[in-house]
Amino acid sequence: MSEPLLPQHWMELMAMATAEFRYRDLLDSFVHYLLQSLGMSGSSSGTAITFGLGLLADYDSRYPAAFNYGRYGSFMAHELFHSFSPSTRPFSTPTFVSSERKYARAIRCYSDYYSKFCKDFPFGTICLNGDRKMTEGMPDTEGIRTAYQTAFTNLHDAFLRPSPIKGFSNEQLFFIGSALWICEGRASENVPYTNQYFRYPPRAVRINAAMRQMPQFAAAFNCSKGSYMGALYEFDLCTPYGNSLKRAP
Repeated sequence: MSEPLLPQHWMELMAMATAEFRYRDLLDSFVHYLLQSLGMSGSSSGTAITFGLGLLADYDSRYPAAFNYGRYGSFMAHELFHSFSPSTRPFSTPTFVSSERKYARAIRCYSDYYSKFCKDFPFGTICLNGDRKMTEGMPDTEGIRTAYQTAFTNLHDAFLRPSPIKGFSNEQLFFIGSALWICEGRASENVPYTNQYFRYPPRAVRINAAMRQMPQFAAAFNCSKGSYMGALYEFDLCTPYGNSLKRAP
């Protein structure tokens, strides 16, 4: 039996290694694009994109389809949306995308949105650096939106039927899968440090911020309008690529 391509706890090991380096942002960026290279490849002359097994090693077709769409579809769409979202690298977004007025409004919307997440400390209150955090937050949200629409389109009948897991609907399983991969990702709760050097929001902010941009999430889990996870008003939703708010009836 051949050895696995990556260690069993490679993500944990990577996070531990990152913590040992002073210039963590450089290493974090290197790791991010290294993992993208390991997991994705494409051709400028074709329309196919290949995802390697390195980042999909725990995929299991026996899991409910809705869960897999959330767990893996959201992750893959997140990586794709890095090509159409602001980056810490200048001029990384195609001009035909960045020149659209709606896109420019959405960029400001996402930056303002993440800047509203604040935390109190003994020395004062720190709010997230929205311009920096949205470089991951925007692909998070747009990836989940795209995966949701894909699941709804491809699994329409199954999406509406009760799930094989008692107590959860297929729609809820989709969002649980989406949350799982984000919760597994690299992030830190050291807000004062990471706010300056990391583009990843703290875990609790990262997953909740993305889900709050999804009215479908609030409806699936019956979140009341006034609750923290309740649906935002339409003018608070950031939608750079068109309306992705359709929900399974």
